[in-house]
Amino acid sequence: MVSPALARELSLLAGAITPATAQATMQLLAPCHDMTPPAGMVLMRNLAYGTHPRQVLDVFRPAAEHTAQPVLVFVHGGGFVGGDKCEFGPFYDNIGLWAARQGLTGVNINYRLAPDHPWPAASDDLQSALQWLARHASPVPQPLRPIVLMGHSAGASHVAAWVARHGAHAAALGVAGVVLVSGLYDLDAAAPTPGRAAYFGADAAERASRSPLIGLSQAGLPMLLAHAEFDPPENHDQTLRLATACADTPSGRPLVVDAAGHNHFSTVLQLGAFETGWSAALRDFALDRSVTPRRPA
Repeated sequence: MVSPALARELSLLAGAITPATAQATMQLLAPCHDMTPPAGMVLMRNLAYGTHPRQVLDVFRPAAEHTAQPVLVFVHGGGFVGGDKCEFGPFYDNIGLWAARQGLTGVNINYRLAPDHPWPAASDDLQSALQWLARHASPVPQPLRPIVLMGHSAGASHVAAWVARHGAHAAALGVAGVVLVSGLYDLDAAAPTPGRAAYFGADAAERASRSPLIGLSQAGLPMLLAHAEFDPPENHDQTLRLATACADTPSGRPLVVDAAGHNHFSTVLQLGAFETGWSAALRDFALDRSVTPRRPA
C-alpha cells in the first residue's frame, strides 16, 4: 500500500499536471523500485511496427510460456505532445517488468506526437502496433494471446479513441479488455490546453466531433477505469462521465477504481514498487481476460 508518509508527499503534488510534478513524483518513487528482471525474462527493445522513428515498441516476455496469459499493452502519456516508453530512468520499464512478474507479457509502445502528427495519428499507430503484434510470433508467441490495452493520461485518451474507432474489430486483433487511467473521454467537457489543441484541433466543435465518449461506451469491451485520489477534478469528472455513459449500454457500468493515496502520475509510476488496491485490481482484471472467448486473429 502507499505508506502514510508517501501519500502525504504525493498529496503535496496534487492537482498540477506539469513536467515538474512528474519529475518530483519520479524522484519520490524511484528508490522504491527494484529493476532486476525476473529470472528468464526476455526483453526486446525498439521493435519497429512502422517506418516512423517513434513507431517502435518494447516487449517484456516472462520465462514461463502460458498461451492463455494476456499481453498488457501500455500507452504512455505526455500531454499529446511528449512522453516516451522508457525515457525516465526506471519509468516506464517498471510497467513491463511488473507485467512479467505477474506472468503477463508486457508491451510498451511509442507513437507519433502532435503538433507534427495530430488526430488521429496516435490511435492509428496503436492500430498498426496491434496488427504488428498479431503478425509476429517471436515477440508474442502465437496463437495471439488476449490483449489488455492500458493507457495513462493522454495515452488513455488515445486508447479510448482506438476503441471508439476500431472497437468493432477488437476481437480480431485479440483485444479483450481496456484499462483507462486518468484520461479524457468527453472532449466537449474538457478544458482547452495547448497540447489538446495541437492534437485534437483548436476549434471547439472539431474537438467535440472527435470525442470518443459515445463510441467507447458502446464498444462492449470490458473496461477498468481508474483515477488518482489527488488527480485534478477534471479527471474525476471524466471518469464519471464515461462510467455513466457505459451504464446505459448493454455492457453496463465498468469497474471503477479511485486509487487512494496517489497523484496523477504515481498510479503508473508505482507499479512494481509495492502492492496497492489499485495494482491488485489491475492484475486481477488483466488475468481475468485469459478466460475470455477468443476469435482467431
